[in-house]
Amino acid sequence: MAAPATSKITASYLVQQQVQQADEQSVIDEGKVAKSAEDSEETVTGVSVIVTPELMLYDWFGVALLVVISVGAAGILIARKNPKDIFSEIS
Repeated sequence: MAAPATSKITASYLVQQQVQQADEQSVIDEGKVAKSAEDSEETVTGVSVIVTPELMLYDWFGVALLVVISVGAAGILIARKNPKDIFSEIS
């Protein structure tokens, strides 16, 4: 549920960083003697973030797979031990 807001904030941050870096680079290039005839102009028109149901489904399956793998790995480690060893570690 928080994915659209989080991705929008992240995208805005990345765009601001790119604009700031471009401004800093233009200030650095300002004092150079050999400069191209045409300065490249960078414009950012905006960022559109859309979270589709397909993306949410992939995310759900990814989290479910991660949980299954984690529980399976922990279960295998416990299943290899004898019950006596498990009880001795608890106490």
